[in-house]
Amino acid sequence: MTVFVDKIKFIIAGATALVFLLLSILFLLMHFWILGGIALAGMVIYIVLTAKNGSRVHVSDERLEVRLLWTTQLTVNWCDIREVGICGTKILKAAGSKWSGARYVYFSKTKMDDEERFNMCLEWPPKDKVYFRFNYKRIKKIIRIWGPEIVQYNTKNLNIYD
Repeated sequence: MTVFVDKIKFIIAGATALVFLLLSILFLLMHFWILGGIALAGMVIYIVLTAKNGSRVHVSDERLEVRLLWTTQLTVNWCDIREVGICGTKILKAAGSKWSGARYVYFSKTKMDDEERFNMCLEWPPKDKVYFRFNYKRIKKIIRIWGPEIVQYNTKNLNIYD
């Protein structure tokens, strides 16, 4: 199974980078050098975001691989993973809300407590973990490989075992 880290953010960031490219071309052709430079800087920022969200995570029975274009950025064997979980990223406003924000599946090389999970969600995206956007089809594959011990943090009434 190969999935994008976050397909929606990938498309939005890519479209925004394209808009900034068009704006920079327009500004430079009109000799507005400063605005053209600012638009180019915005384009670079959104290209980085496009690459980050457009990375693909390949899940196999042996390992997880994070790939960007044709290169493998990170490989983690299942035996090195200590925790697999699902987290909702909207943690500050989640107490009185029915919505837990964007849900992601994450893979950690260390066992985490609630405070570490809170800090991970607060500083999302994590730099030291493999993650991708949650959906039921993907989690069923993970449960088949990892087992039913999926940690849920700030997921409200999510039932993944039906």
